[in-house]
Parts: sequence; C-alpha cells; structure tokens
Amino acid sequence: MLFTLFCSYFYHHSEEEYLTQKMLQNLFDCLFENYDL
Repeated sequence: MLFTLFCSYFYHHSEEEYLTQKMLQNLFDCLFENYDL
C-alpha cells in the first residue's frame, strides 16, 4: 500500500527528464535501504 502510494507520488511529480532521473534514483535508494534487495 505504502509502496504504491510512494511510486505514484514519484511518477506524478517527475515530469521533466532531469527530475525523473533524480526521482528514480531516490526511489531506488529508498528501496535498497528499506528492503535490502
């Protein structure tokens, strides 16, 4: 649930290319920290 909302937030708030790249990087960093993939 939380992950879905988090994903939605990132997708909807990253329309510009450089911002998208930054958001995705932050998203993956967060995933690695929280889930130890």
